[in-house]
Parts: sequence; C-alpha cells; structure tokens
Amino acid sequence: MRKELPEAFCARIKRQYTTEADILLDSISNEPNVSLRVNGIKQPEGGLDLSIERQVPWCIDGYYLRERPNYTLEPLFHAGVIYPQESSSMYIQHVLRTVEQDMPQEPTVLDLCASPGGKSLVVSSWLNGRGYLVSNEVIRQRAWILRENIAKWGGVNSIVTNLMPDELAKKTGLNVDLMLVDAPCSGEGMFRKDDVAIKEWTPARAQECADRQREILEQAWPMLKVGGYMIYSTCTFNPAENEENVAWLLENYDAEVVPVEYQDEWGITPKEYEGMAFLPHKVDGEGLFVCLIKKLGGRVCKAPKSKISPKRYALNGQLQSLVPNRETYLINENRVVALPADNKIAKEMAMVAMNGDALWCGIPVGELIKNNVLLADELPLSQGFDKSVLTKIEVDKREALEYLHGDAVATDGLDLPTGRAIVEYRGIPLGFVNVIAQGSTIRLNNCYPKEWRIRMRIDS
Repeated sequence: MRKELPEAFCARIKRQYTTEADILLDSISNEPNVSLRVNGIKQPEGGLDLSIERQVPWCIDGYYLRERPNYTLEPLFHAGVIYPQESSSMYIQHVLRTVEQDMPQEPTVLDLCASPGGKSLVVSSWLNGRGYLVSNEVIRQRAWILRENIAKWGGVNSIVTNLMPDELAKKTGLNVDLMLVDAPCSGEGMFRKDDVAIKEWTPARAQECADRQREILEQAWPMLKVGGYMIYSTCTFNPAENEENVAWLLENYDAEVVPVEYQDEWGITPKEYEGMAFLPHKVDGEGLFVCLIKKLGGRVCKAPKSKISPKRYALNGQLQSLVPNRETYLINENRVVALPADNKIAKEMAMVAMNGDALWCGIPVGELIKNNVLLADELPLSQGFDKSVLTKIEVDKREALEYLHGDAVATDGLDLPTGRAIVEYRGIPLGFVNVIAQGSTIRLNNCYPKEWRIRMRIDS
C-alpha cells in the first residue's frame, strides 16, 4: 500500500521524473534497508556477531544487515565499534577517495552541519590520525549527541563546536582543505523512514530550506581554502535545494564542480552540474543528493583579532603513558587534552578549540583540580589511549549491559590495585571503574558517564 504523500510533492516529482515518477513514489512505501558502519580500528574478539548480509558497494566499512539489531542492548555500539548509518550517506567515503590525491599530508576538515555525526565518523576514519576534523552543530542539544558519538568512535584529532557558521568563521578564522555541508533540508529522501518528515513537508518549508542553505553556503565559503573542496549534500529530491543551489554557488563564486566516478551497477543518477542523486527505486538506500565542488578563488577567513592562546601542560610519567607521543594542553583553564605530537597541528587545534569554545577536543585526559588530574570518563574509548598501562576487567554481554546501565560491577574473584581500572567487552574498552579497597573488601564505583547510561530495562 502506497504511503499517503503530500499532493504538491507528488505533482513536483511527476514533473521532475516524468516516466519514472510512479515507481519512485511507490518505492517510498517499501521497507527501508538496515545498514551500519564498522570502526576499522576497534576489532572485537570473536568478530561482530551480527546478521550481516552483504557489503555496501561504495563503502568498504559499510554493511547491510538482514535485520535491525537493538543497538541500545548492543555493547559494541556503545564501545564505538559499530554505528548505524543509512547506506546512501556512506557514499561520502567514496567521494573522499576522489579528493585524496589533492589533499595535503595533514588535511584540515570541517563538517559544518555534523549532528548526529555519521559523516564525521567517516571522515575521522579516513583521516586515521592525520590533520584534524572540526565537527560543528548549531543546535545545542544535537551538538551534545554529536560529541557523544565522536567520543565513542574514538578518533584522536577531532574538535566539536556549537556555533553558527558565521560565528565559527569569525571566532576561529578556520581555513580548511575540505568542507562537508550536509545541509538541513526538507527531508524528502527520508520519507520512507520518517513519517514525521512527511507530515511536516510543505512547498513553503521546502523553499525556506533552500533559502537557508544558500545562507549557510555564503557564510561557510570563506572558511574553505582556495583549491579546497566542498562536499555539498542533502537528503531531498527537491531541485531548489540541490541543483539550483549548486548553480547559484557557481554563478556567485569562483568555483567548479568536480565529477566523481562511480559504477553503473550502483544505480546512481547523474544530475545537472555533475551532481549525483540517490533515488530509492534505483539504489539500495534512501534519497540523497551529493555534489563535489572545488574553490578556484575568492575570499578566505582571517585569523581573529583577539585570539585566546593555549597553554601547554606537562603530565607526569604515569599519566603521559596513557596517551603516548602526544602534546598536552590546558583548554578552558582546567580541561587537559592530548593532541598530536606535531606541534603545529597541536597548537592550531588548541587555538580553534579555545576560540570556538569547543565541547570536545582531541583526547580528553581529564580535569585539573588542585594540580591533580582527575581522569576523564571518556578516555578509555579513545583510539589514542594505551590500555596496557591500567588493569583490565573483562565482562560478558550481560555484565557489559549492567555496567552501561550504571550498575555496580561484580568483584568476585578480583584482586585489583586501587585507582582506575578499565571495563572491557570482547577486548574493547567500555569505560572506567574506580577501585576502592576497604580492608579486605573491594568496591568498584561505576564511572560510565551518567548522560550516556542505558535507561531502558535490561531483561535477561
């Protein structure tokens, strides 16, 4: 049975796609696929143990599943091993391979409209410790969700900010080699998965989105270096938000569209100005528009007039061993973060984080309290954390879920030194416990961040 879709939307689709409009509209009523990405750095013992059906053709880390798992009750999700992501949006990984040869050795990347973080995680894996990534989200609540997903994935060179594009440019003076603008849109490409998007859609709202996207592009463009690349994307079929916005950008700025090669069997539909459309009746995924644009000339951001300079902070030997080969800095007076050993990148990241009042930066080591560093609860999830330094407690799935729920960890048969210990599931860190010895008894205080804890009931 076909979903009830807005009449104005159906009429426009019929004008856009004429001969294939009916099959496209019918496809919106089909069941969406289930897909996820795998973190190539975090390899659990015994493999994924998920119902994997096949690989996503344009993403080496992406897989279709036969059924949707309950991610809340999957410890590997909380550990940053897997991330549920719509298969079409994984195409960004393929586009990154296209620009790879033109990137500097240490690229600077901005994901401007980043929450919940799927595309940022693709970029983080692609960078693999090179350069750094700034992931920005305008809406505060969504920015905290972005921060959580960045933290769990564990990429070492990420910054999370919560600023309007013009504020970000003014406060940080960012000049990036690559920019992702996954613009807020009318969401037509997600109608199959999101009935709320159908109810909220109107022609006026779609036009408001197109106007807002141009405003975002205008504010963001100076943050892109001359010779740099922008990946512009939306999850809509609306030409006003897609091809027409690309045409507007080319008319008003010194830029060109760069074709991205793809395989015919993927089912991608080429659009005007070499953009690419993912149509749900042709691809195994949801609706998406992607266009790769190169900046040929024009204005770039200047450094802010008043900059907040970061301070280096020397960790003692034991703490430094937790984050080896890293520079450490104080951010916002009391946050100790570990940054790349390359002093130029480390200082630049610290300045962006401080001037942009970042929610996240690099590897969070801890909080400075009276000359002592209280270790950050998120530290064990970082790919730059050396877990060999501390005691580890291996738990089974049930115990892992109890830990993630915030429950006490059993101490039966454990002989542990006082201080922090790592709770692991299948060899992958989930977080810390604090070991407290009271005479012959040991107590383990759960240090898993309260705001991340599982709230639903955990059944046996």
